[in-house]
Amino acid sequence: MSSSPEHWSLVVAGGGPAGFMTAIAAAEAGLGRVLVLESTPEPLGKVLISGGGRCNVTHACWEPRPLISHYPRGGPALLGPFSRFGPRQTLQWFRSHGLDLVQEADGRLFPRSQSSLSVVACLRGAAEAAGVQVRQNLALKGVEPRPGGGFVLTLRDGRQLLARQLVLATGSHPSGHRLARSLGHSL
Repeated sequence: MSSSPEHWSLVVAGGGPAGFMTAIAAAEAGLGRVLVLESTPEPLGKVLISGGGRCNVTHACWEPRPLISHYPRGGPALLGPFSRFGPRQTLQWFRSHGLDLVQEADGRLFPRSQSSLSVVACLRGAAEAAGVQVRQNLALKGVEPRPGGGFVLTLRDGRQLLARQLVLATGSHPSGHRLARSLGHSL
């Protein structure tokens, strides 16, 4: 006997920092039933190796216009997002969640502990406190819009989930591009 699919308000495909921040922000804003799907055994795994294991969280370039000049691809498209949530807001967010960042002479900001484990612990703790569910070793294989709104999500193992909203936070992984194209998006 098959069980009915789980229903989620938001499913975030991708358990990296962007996926975690998306899920946490949604849950902290009051959205219930938020799920992060990570295809690997270790959510936030790339955070552990970034910055030589120290994780340079952001940069002390406080104004959006100079900041976008450091992004050769998509710089102008980032002006709006960085105007709403840039390095200053990133610094404040991490401090409000118990992680102090320190600035180095070149402007990079690292956790005071000098360990990326602190960043992972902060993000995992914030997700847990906000009620975000995280599941690893689960890849999103397919997505179909539902009549009337939302999505039917098919996982690699064949199970299905229902989501009112979906965010693809897969970085440059080809699966995210494939899923976006299947929904009619162009990149």
